[in-house]
Amino acid sequence: MAVHNGFDSVIDSVFENKGGTFYLSLIRGGKLILGDAEFKDGYFVAIDGKEEVIREPFNLDKFIVAEYIADNLSELQKSDQYLGFWIADSGRIYLDVVKHVENREAAIIMGEANGQLAIFDIAAGEEINLSHNSWCDCGKHGKS
Repeated sequence: MAVHNGFDSVIDSVFENKGGTFYLSLIRGGKLILGDAEFKDGYFVAIDGKEEVIREPFNLDKFIVAEYIADNLSELQKSDQYLGFWIADSGRIYLDVVKHVENREAAIIMGEANGQLAIFDIAAGEEINLSHNSWCDCGKHGKS
């Protein structure tokens, strides 16, 4: 299980892998540990209302990551929720609080209910676009 040495390491991993999902742990003294969420299968689905869109990739830095974590700390401390990054084909970066869901159909239903553009198939290593949301105009997916 890879543990990252600071936010810069997480950001490097996100750009290298075109995304990533990380567990978060606070240890005694308030030290924050981020590590790779290592699942072999299932799906990652973002939680509604926890999205943040970085429109220009070069704007992603450790301060944005730290602020996002601080703003969502109570959610990220839950044992079944993780910090997710997704770099879309448009180049936009999405920061999300994500859940691991075992079943494909349940993941799709949850993604649709949460108004998500896509979910992530862990075994295949690829996103599953939720086509009904591809032209979403709700304003929270960074569409212009």
